[in-house]
Amino acid sequence: MATTSACPIVTGVSPKDGIPGTQVTIRGENLGSGQSDLVALIICGTDCLVTAKWKSPSKIVARVGQAKRGLGDIILVTKSGGRGTSNVQFRVFFEQVGPLAESSVWVDETRTVPIRNAIRNVTEAQNNKDILGISTGEVTDQAIMQKYFPDSSGNLRMNNFNPAWYILESYKSAKMSDIMVGISNLKKEIMKEKQSSKDVHKSNLYSLIHCVDALDTLHKTIESDCESHGWPLTTSVAERVNAARETSDKLFSGILSRKDKADATRNALSVLTRFRFIFYLIENIEKNLNDGDYAAILSDYSRAKSLFKDTEISLFKEVMDHLNVKIQKFKETLQQRLMGIPTSLEEQSKLIKYLMILDPDSNPGWNCVTTYHCWLEDQMWELQEKYVKMSVDKNYDQSANDNQSYINSFVSEFLGMLCEKLVAFTKLASIYTTANQEDNTEDVNQMIRNSINLGSWLVLNAIVPEAIPQSVKDEYGNRFAKFNDLSRDGFEQVESLIQALKTVRSSLKTLLESQFSRHNVQPLIELSKTLRIKGIEVLTTTVVEGILALSTKENWKIDYTAQNFKTLLPDLYEAKINEMLPSTKLLLTSNGVFEDDLFINDSIRQLIVDRYMMVVCTIKECLEQMLAIKLRKRPHRLFNESDSGSTNSAAVEEQKKSSSEVNGRRLLIAISNLDYILNGSLPQICKKLSDNGLKYSDLILDKAKGDMSVLRSDLISKYLELKTGPLLSLLDCISYEHLPEEDDVSAYIKELVMGMIFVKAELNLVIPAISSHLLQSAIRIVLKQFVKALKTIIVRNDEHATQIVIDVTAVEEAFDMYIDDEVRRVMNDLRAPLKAVLDRELFEESMTNFKGAMFFAIESISSNNHTSDV
Repeated sequence: MATTSACPIVTGVSPKDGIPGTQVTIRGENLGSGQSDLVALIICGTDCLVTAKWKSPSKIVARVGQAKRGLGDIILVTKSGGRGTSNVQFRVFFEQVGPLAESSVWVDETRTVPIRNAIRNVTEAQNNKDILGISTGEVTDQAIMQKYFPDSSGNLRMNNFNPAWYILESYKSAKMSDIMVGISNLKKEIMKEKQSSKDVHKSNLYSLIHCVDALDTLHKTIESDCESHGWPLTTSVAERVNAARETSDKLFSGILSRKDKADATRNALSVLTRFRFIFYLIENIEKNLNDGDYAAILSDYSRAKSLFKDTEISLFKEVMDHLNVKIQKFKETLQQRLMGIPTSLEEQSKLIKYLMILDPDSNPGWNCVTTYHCWLEDQMWELQEKYVKMSVDKNYDQSANDNQSYINSFVSEFLGMLCEKLVAFTKLASIYTTANQEDNTEDVNQMIRNSINLGSWLVLNAIVPEAIPQSVKDEYGNRFAKFNDLSRDGFEQVESLIQALKTVRSSLKTLLESQFSRHNVQPLIELSKTLRIKGIEVLTTTVVEGILALSTKENWKIDYTAQNFKTLLPDLYEAKINEMLPSTKLLLTSNGVFEDDLFINDSIRQLIVDRYMMVVCTIKECLEQMLAIKLRKRPHRLFNESDSGSTNSAAVEEQKKSSSEVNGRRLLIAISNLDYILNGSLPQICKKLSDNGLKYSDLILDKAKGDMSVLRSDLISKYLELKTGPLLSLLDCISYEHLPEEDDVSAYIKELVMGMIFVKAELNLVIPAISSHLLQSAIRIVLKQFVKALKTIIVRNDEHATQIVIDVTAVEEAFDMYIDDEVRRVMNDLRAPLKAVLDRELFEESMTNFKGAMFFAIESISSNNHTSDV
């Protein structure tokens, strides 16, 4: 029985490294039973079995093949033991063959020898060996050697090698004895190289003999063939091969031509039998086209096209030509139906699918998208024209729209249509964009933005056409129509703007829920902001006009039952402000999606604050117009040219008529109303405005209080001027040429006292809270003029002096409660020089008579004083 040997094990190799072709001795265990038992010998990944020589089960001699550089295993495969293992590794390296070394193989010298193949970057120096063996380590500078030997070199490999250069460069400090030793060393080196050359030939002797034997054998074979077959040797062979080729070509051509003819006939009969439907295809296409069965048409055409597209049969080619003409008309029909808007999404999908089958290189889906976009813009313009025509023809049914104007209905229907069509457009675009998605996505987004932008301008044109920039009007020419809606007053217009704002916000929410980006719906966001700002402008303008119109509703009747003395005007003023609060809250509150706070923008914030400040302060202009103090034009920044035409001309005319009727009572009523507005109305109004979304109400309150306070001071001055004017005129005419007939004060003193009594009575009746202050101011004005007038009197005698003292003392007694220290001091200074000539008896008698006669007058002035904070 045959026994199975153990697997080979390589335990040693000698040498352990070498170049490719190195002979190695491999030692180990179970290395085979003989040369025929060897299957493979792999050294460093290269099979070396060809060069392997089996010596014993523990020794094999072989040469390394053309292996790659590096370490590798030695694997032996035998029939008896199978694949073995290796405990050692062999390292392959490549020896650099020097330019002067002998080699049995061809060496590429292009990278080692200078000037070979224009390789110029090999250094000429510092590559030489110490050929004399006496190197001192000193090397002379190359520049110096080049100077003395300009056309030479010290490199042994160069053709212009100069021994003198070499010796001076490498051994300049060597002694003569050292040079002689070096020459001996050089001779020994030459002998060694000769011996090395012999060793090379010995090591490659087998190869040389084998080459010589091969050349000899080849030579003998060629001579033998020449003698037996002649020269050249291939002539007869070529002749026979050519003859055989011609014969075979004839046979093959004959058989092939007969087979082709038979196959052609057989195929023609098969095609005529199998595809007879082609002759009925055009008729079937016409029938299916009328029935709308497009799928059957495409199925039959695809079948015929796949079979007869490249046919060379003239009959079939003619049929296919007619068929292509019919299919082209069918394709045009599909395109017309696809572009015919509106078409359902399902129907569009089928039509696009059919067109893609007919022309795979086309893009009918994208054509449908662009057509839909153009159609949508046309629909927007048509809807505008529809409502404009309705407004002109007066055919609009107001009862069906719950008090909304036809413009609001237009906005509602318009934005509803726009949202619905845009959602359908995005679905269509998302399905039928081409492979270049990025570019087409940007195009789709641009179409969406263009449609929404146009829609925003059309809505703005319907509500506030003056808000459209001139550049936009120039871009669209005269396509923006003019709506006829002149019946709405200011609050109706505000309500229309608010309703449109709600519709825009709802539409914006719908689009965002349909996955529209903020960038796409930005025009609607800007439209919402514009409507809010315009609503604030219209609202404030309307309220300002309403407040100014209150001047015609003032009845000048004081409500004495109330705690505060005021007329109907403050209540009407507050009512007008309260009327605008709900609209203010809706316009200032950012309830919409992506809506910014209007007060963030500096210019818009200033506009809003100025608008509401004007509303709050308009009561000042109303009071001025009622009192005919001054007739101002309304601020140009608040009213445009069209608004000025709607000025309340009746109120202005009424003011002009009543300018002569302005009296002290009305001035006091106005002051009383101002006090109520300053202390009660303004804080409440600003608080309510703040609660309804208006920021910076404290600034408005401060500004309004400042303006009202100025007006109050002006009215007080006007009243004092009105009431003290006659008394001052009286004082300008005083004279002591004629003294009283009885012992009494002068007549004009009594007139002064009675005048002040009337003033106090009016003050206590109309505005008792500040009557004491106003009366004191009036008395102070009169007494200053009184003192001034007395200073101009020339005292001619003692009677005159006594009468002046009597008059001054009487005034002091009558107005004692209202005379301040300064006036009292001036009066004392006036009276002091006259006391020296005073008739005491006459003075006392006159004062007694004055107090007795004017007792009730003096008491009425001095009693019932009301304190005031003013």
